[in-house]
Amino acid sequence: MISLHTEEGQEIPQTLLYNVPYFRLQGGANAVILDPQPGDIGQLILNGRDVSDVKNQQKTALPPSKRLFSQNDCFFLPSLFGQNAKQYLMANQEGWKLHADKGASIVIEADKIELVGEVTIKGTLSVSDDITAGEKQISLQNHTHPFNITSTETGTPT
Repeated sequence: MISLHTEEGQEIPQTLLYNVPYFRLQGGANAVILDPQPGDIGQLILNGRDVSDVKNQQKTALPPSKRLFSQNDCFFLPSLFGQNAKQYLMANQEGWKLHADKGASIVIEADKIELVGEVTIKGTLSVSDDITAGEKQISLQNHTHPFNITSTETGTPT
């Protein structure tokens, strides 16, 4: 965003950089993935030494050249002056909020999902399989009701 200039004040256009590593909040195999998007404004951090072998080998390495503070040895710290987010995860003293833009989906994939606390749904709930509820784990699709005093039961819901 900041252009270089000559001593006479003429602009020197910045060059386009390719394959620049960027910041990702990650610990081991776990990450928050927010890949930079075209038009994002951030900060380019130049390393003091040639880091090409570290980038290629993904491990500690000696600098393969005497190059110092080169754009070839940089990484990108995104979204310092970004536009207002339309989708976000926000945390404050009131709690957490996960918001998806209109038309977008939120997908949670796991073998088991456990919600602890009261759940309020404002909208339609669609379930592809049976629903079981309560301490006795009563089935929505296969439960029966007593029919009369002789304890004959009704059929399952249709």
